[in-house]
Amino acid sequence: MGASGSVGSNRTVRALGTIVRRDPLLVAATGAWAVCLLYLGLTPRLPRIGPVGGSGLSLWGHAIGTAVLAALLYLVVVRAGSQPRRAAVAVAVLATLFGVGIELLQSLTGERDPSFVDALLDAVGATGAVIVLSHARFSLETATRHATRGIAVLVAVVIIAAAFFTPPASGRTDCPTSEVDEPSPAVPVPQEESAGRVERRPVALYDFRSGSGDSVPDVSGVEPALDLRLVGSEVTWLDQQGLHFDGGAARSDAPATKVVEAVERTEALTLEMWARSDDLAQGGPARIVTISEGGEEEQVDTHLGQDEEALSVRLRATCGDFNWWTLPDVFPSRVAPVHAAMTFADGVLRTYVDGRLVEAVRVEGTLGDWDRDYPLVVGNEATLDRPFSGDVLLVAVYDRALSGAEVARNAAAGPSPPG
Repeated sequence: MGASGSVGSNRTVRALGTIVRRDPLLVAATGAWAVCLLYLGLTPRLPRIGPVGGSGLSLWGHAIGTAVLAALLYLVVVRAGSQPRRAAVAVAVLATLFGVGIELLQSLTGERDPSFVDALLDAVGATGAVIVLSHARFSLETATRHATRGIAVLVAVVIIAAAFFTPPASGRTDCPTSEVDEPSPAVPVPQEESAGRVERRPVALYDFRSGSGDSVPDVSGVEPALDLRLVGSEVTWLDQQGLHFDGGAARSDAPATKVVEAVERTEALTLEMWARSDDLAQGGPARIVTISEGGEEEQVDTHLGQDEEALSVRLRATCGDFNWWTLPDVFPSRVAPVHAAMTFADGVLRTYVDGRLVEAVRVEGTLGDWDRDYPLVVGNEATLDRPFSGDVLLVAVYDRALSGAEVARNAAAGPSPPG
């Protein structure tokens, strides 16, 4: 038993040595393409080419990239003397396992979610490539020569794209956008108005004053009430002042249909929150409040979250599913709570921090393409894989864009204004 195992190992070593001696460039090209395919699989942001966004490129990249890798592996194995049909089966399995391995690695990075569809595309690409090659008649010498040259070009393209065309981690938007020149200071709040929040009510409001139980009532007064249910033991009450999150969530059992319908009807929105972070290094981004069903680009209507010390803002518009901005230095301390509000009206998205306007961006789209089946979730994603560690003290959603003065008034009122 031991002798046969030793003989098998020696044959494997000799075969590998033969492959390297015959085609060192082809072996090197195969390894280089595997590294590049690994990058394409793990990178959370891909460049936009014409109408095709990051999601489309990722899907095509999985099928085509794994097909190329499978073709290279097939040429290497056949050159070593393996029978074409046997080589085809082995290479299809290896390339598919490589794709599955990428998906498993994604679950560790926190940047992207693993996807069964991507793994399936890996298998389809690999199988298609080896079926074509195993039935085709070609000169092995010519094929390996062209493959080596072609892969050098592909590797160069991937490296150039990675270095110059992949958007930075500060955000990305599918929609054409432009900066709006507006004054950054907030409008001063009259002293007589600073004691309370604006009177025109939101369509959903959570002030956490109930202080106990396994649900959070929607106190907006707009029917039907969109109450939240606490999920997981990692959510605790803060004595009628908020909720502390460390892995769980507070989510609506019903879809946030009343919010989505109201927002689409007015084509305007304000998403507001008070929160205190326990971890200035948490990312993902960590969800503070979201209307979504998962972490993929097309699964989010809108959210406010934390990406290390930055505020994460996402908004779906008719011009593109994935529009993401991050605003730096919003969470500079684990002590003080932060007030943030994102408003959208007349094509302009404005973000306020502690009552002060910090960014205004014109977006070429409207809010007419939201999914009405997504829940409203606080402290995490609906899939519980984007946890926020910290306190959430207030959440409000309006079907209109609060003015700068109204946002400043709400910020001045504090996270627990008098009733």
